[in-house]
Amino acid sequence: ILGNGITEIEKDGELVGELAESWEPSADAKTWKFKLRSGVTFHNGKAMTSADVVYSINLHRGEGSKSGAAGILSAISDIRTDGPTGMIVTMNSPNMDVPYLLADFHLIVIPEGASDFTSGNVTGPYMLQEFAPGERLHAVRNPNYWKVDRAHVDELELLFVSDDTTRISGLMTGEIHMAARVDPQSANMINDTPGVHIENHAA
Repeated sequence: ILGNGITEIEKDGELVGELAESWEPSADAKTWKFKLRSGVTFHNGKAMTSADVVYSINLHRGEGSKSGAAGILSAISDIRTDGPTGMIVTMNSPNMDVPYLLADFHLIVIPEGASDFTSGNVTGPYMLQEFAPGERLHAVRNPNYWKVDRAHVDELELLFVSDDTTRISGLMTGEIHMAARVDPQSANMINDTPGVHIENHAA
C-alpha cells in the first residue's frame, strides 16, 4: 500500500510492469534492458529515476545481505543505469525469468542513498502518517499517485490483531471494514452476516 516494485504478477498469473514500463532481452537472454516509467514521484516530491531503482535492487545484493530476495538476485552479475529512465541487468547465464525475479515483493523502490527505511518515502498509493510496529499503521491517499485507477479511499488504518476471535468479531460488528486470514470455520458465519462477505483470492 505504500510502495511499488519493478514488475508485478497479477492474481491471474500475468506478469505486468509496475515501475518498469517495458523490458527486452538480448538474443542470448543474458542482458535485459528495462524502460522505467517517467513522471513517477516519491512521497516527498522527488522524481524517481533509474538511479533509485538500481540503488534499491543493490541493497538486496550486497555482501552479507540478509534480504529474502538475496538468493534470487544472486544470478545477476551486473546492474546499471542507462539514462534517467533506463536500466540494464546482466545475468551470469541466460535467463528468461528476469522480469519475474524482479516482481519479488521485497524489491520496493526507495530513493538513491536513503538509509532510513522507516520513513515511508516511497512511490505507492498511500503516504505513511504513523506506524507503531505490531499495533497500527495510518496512511493517507497519495494525491500524485501515477496509477489513476487505484487508491480509492482518502485514508486507511491497519490494525494488527493477532487474535482470530477479536478480528472476526470486529468485522461482523462493523468496527473494522476488512479482515485478512479468515479461518475456514468462520467463513460461513461471516457470509451469513448482512453486508459482509468473503473474498477468496487464493482461488
